[in-house]
Amino acid sequence: MHRKIRMRLLASFILLSIFIIASNASGESFTSSGSNQQISDNVYLANTSLQEMINQAEPGETILLPNGTYTEVLIINKPIHIIGDETTPTILNPTSSTNGYAIQIIAEGVTLSNLEIINQAAGLYTTGVKISASNTTIESCSFHDTPIGIAIWSAHNTISHCVFQGCDDEGIVLLGTSTLACTDNTIISCLFSENCDGIELQYATHNQINSCSFIRNTHAGIDAIESNNDNNIISECTFTGNGAFALYLARSSQNLITQCSFSDDTVTLVHAMQNTLYKSQIKNIHLLDDSALLINQCLDTTTENIISEQSTFEIRTNHLEQSLLEEKTHTARYHSILIYILSHPKTLKTFYEQLSQARM
Repeated sequence: MHRKIRMRLLASFILLSIFIIASNASGESFTSSGSNQQISDNVYLANTSLQEMINQAEPGETILLPNGTYTEVLIINKPIHIIGDETTPTILNPTSSTNGYAIQIIAEGVTLSNLEIINQAAGLYTTGVKISASNTTIESCSFHDTPIGIAIWSAHNTISHCVFQGCDDEGIVLLGTSTLACTDNTIISCLFSENCDGIELQYATHNQINSCSFIRNTHAGIDAIESNNDNNIISECTFTGNGAFALYLARSSQNLITQCSFSDDTVTLVHAMQNTLYKSQIKNIHLLDDSALLINQCLDTTTENIISEQSTFEIRTNHLEQSLLEEKTHTARYHSILIYILSHPKTLKTFYEQLSQARM
């Protein structure tokens, strides 16, 4: 009797062992230790490179990377989501070829989150991430120790809540050509600090830069060079301590700069027509070589703040706001006079006596 029970238990144990081994072989979930990577559905792939994981992933899949440092140059050729650890750094630190890329995105619909991205290869144009496809999202990532953080060659991409620091060329560059613009991209709630340029635009149109901070970049916060950087909106951004320019616009038109604060930094336009500065705080404006600027409802801006060489500008104020400001100014002036008189009764008495004598 006891022997039959033992035989049944042994058979059950063998069947259970076979089931577990078969489940692991078929790719169902199991855990492993060390630097193994985690892919969607909580499956960990042991002894697999990150590029192999990308190659094996299905479109729409999510790869969760534990904290640690990964040194592979990556090509992402399908719509997947790569997420780093939210609490401790997940660092992608490959060394590419000269002027190459740590990560190249060539498929639409890719998302990168919570990653620290570095590329210390030689070359002024060495880049952290090159985006060649549309509808890419990069969020909550940091870029440093690479000449260019992100190079965008496409449309309809979103960069949000990222930090760019110490990039020798620029944090982000929007790159189009004379025949194909880089268009309809959004950069929102990002910090650009101590780069050469925070953002550079070349043949970039209809892009939005919103709620970003540009601090102590050695050349410019935003640098729009080449030409045809048109119809862009820069809104609710702050510029502080940038070396040469807060904003530099060359051969670009119909851009709107709205509700921005420029501290003591300078906005410079060179051969840039039909641009508008709206409800912004600014002290220094330089207009050169046939530039034209509409300054609308920037109450702190006067002609004394503007250097204009062969250029034109118009200052408009909201009449209601201006009237309220003037009324407030007059009230404050009269209030101070009244306070002075009331606090100096002898002076008031002397003035009254002199006035009475004059009437006699």
